[in-house]
Amino acid sequence: MLPVLAASGPIPRIAGLGAVAVSGVVVATVGVLLCLSEFAPSVRPASAPILAAHVALVAVVLQAVVLGVGVDGVRPGLGGWLLGLSVLAAVVAAPALAAAGGSDPVDSDAAERPLLVRSVAWTSAVLIVVGSLLPARSVDGRLGGWIGTWPWGWDVWGRVVFAAVVVTTAAILLRARRSRAVAAAVGTTVGAGGLALAAIVDGAAVGAAITGVGAIVSALLSGLLTSTDE
Repeated sequence: MLPVLAASGPIPRIAGLGAVAVSGVVVATVGVLLCLSEFAPSVRPASAPILAAHVALVAVVLQAVVLGVGVDGVRPGLGGWLLGLSVLAAVVAAPALAAAGGSDPVDSDAAERPLLVRSVAWTSAVLIVVGSLLPARSVDGRLGGWIGTWPWGWDVWGRVVFAAVVVTTAAILLRARRSRAVAAAVGTTVGAGGLALAAIVDGAAVGAAITGVGAIVSALLSGLLTSTDE
């Protein structure tokens, strides 16, 4: 809730601040659960896509900060610096989560899961990846950054990272135990759904719509995993 930009004059409204605040609460809740031994094994598989989605949301705001400081008399505010530190914290947390998850057992029978489950998993991943690479926002009739623009801004890099995490999560959940696979699918649903809803609030473009469909498919995947695994 601290100012992201500081200036002597009026500062334009920055898109995405509300979504970052809500995402911050979600990430903080996940962090608390990870500190509790009885919840950590179940929550850990969901944490990666949720954390990556938070980074993608923060990147939207940081892109506005980068553009804002290019104006004379405008400088980063305390909130902008803290958001930058939160991205660094996520980078540090990622390998720690991977190392902690490395000790979790792998389901040797997971490769025998029905073709429908595997098809839904990869369909969800592909939809989210495509949606993440296309323009997610349209402000005053102008499309936001996407993979076809170069150089990429912070917002595009954030979505590219999220897309990579989603693909990795899909590959892992198809080899994981049921509880971990369901948690990973739920985490992907929350992350992709949050990105889509945040873009809708600010003026959604085609990318947000496709990402939202991917989130719905991911939610269906979690139900299929629950019903088809023993």
